[in-house]
Amino acid sequence: MRVVITGDIAVRGTIKLIEERGEELDKVFSNSFMRKARAIKEEEVPLIEDGISYIEIAEGGLNEALWELAEREKTGLRVMLDQVPLRQETIEICNMLDIDPYTLASYGTALCFVPEDRQLEGTDIGYTVKDKKRLLKYGDIERYLRV
Repeated sequence: MRVVITGDIAVRGTIKLIEERGEELDKVFSNSFMRKARAIKEEEVPLIEDGISYIEIAEGGLNEALWELAEREKTGLRVMLDQVPLRQETIEICNMLDIDPYTLASYGTALCFVPEDRQLEGTDIGYTVKDKKRLLKYGDIERYLRV
């Protein structure tokens, strides 16, 4: 099955970081960058058809959602992190604060396991495998999923 994400990850987490540490961020980033970052809004989980297994990316972020859905479906994973939809503002803020964006909440975004013969609007980030290994790849770097 394909592993698909229906929207950008870490949106709720980015909003929360801006609310909690906005003054600190204002000192580092330009006014136009922060205006754009403060304009980020959450979306609602789209309607997902029967026969597609999914989970909302909540507290614990993408990493926890990948683990939970793989456990529920009793499967392994191969996920390409460089394919994950992530806003540039989130990347910059997380880099500055030394926070892993893959652990931030993303309410409104669903992680889905989609059968090959089904369609779902979103971004393909990987696939499931029969073995139980849950691997994350970024370029040539490969590591096991940890939660």
